[in-house]
Formats: sequence, structure tokens, C-alpha cells
Amino acid sequence: LKNVEKGRESATDGVPLALPSLVLAAKLLKRSASLGLEPVAPGVAAAAGAAVAAVVPSEATDAETAYGELLLALVAQARADGVDADVALRAAARRYRAAVRAAEGLASDAGRTG
Repeated sequence: LKNVEKGRESATDGVPLALPSLVLAAKLLKRSASLGLEPVAPGVAAAAGAAVAAVVPSEATDAETAYGELLLALVAQARADGVDADVALRAAARRYRAAVRAAEGLASDAGRTG
């Protein structure tokens, strides 16, 4: 309904691709939540679930702190592997955006900015 009111073809329209990668990913996931798309392959989702379970907050640690530590660990591992985590997340977010548009029956339109 909101997409129609705002004249959007896609749930991803209006999300600037120049946003910081973590913000971009979060906005794309929020906007496309009603479509029921899985953002990552099942194996990746399972690995992420296992990682989250490994840092389940204790009584002394809240969920935000636990997720922050997990994200920091992923960035550190990416760096150790010679991968720019920001570039990797931005590329994944763009692939997810293309998958959302495909699920909506729209072209990928790599040249669009918003």
C-alpha cells in the first residue's frame, strides 16, 4: 500500500545505494520483509544462526552487545582473509536488491540509484 501511495514500482525504490553498507542492507531487508524472500542461502543462514547461538547473551550481556561483538568478529575475520567487509556487504546488498526486483517481476536495472 505504501509503495502504491509513493508511486514505487519496487519495495527497494527510494533506498539510496550510496548509504553505508550496513544501513543499506538493513533498509533493503526492512522494505522487502513482506515479500518473504530469504536474504541468503540456507547454508549461510544456518551458519549465521549457529554463530548467533554461540554468542547468546548471558545475564551480563544484552543482545545488542552480543550482535556487536559478532559483527566485529566477522569484520576482523574478513580483514584477516584479505576481504573488505564493507565492499562485501555492499555487493551482497546489491545482489539481494536485484533478487527482490526479480521477485517483483522487475528488471535488475543496475544503473538506477534509488
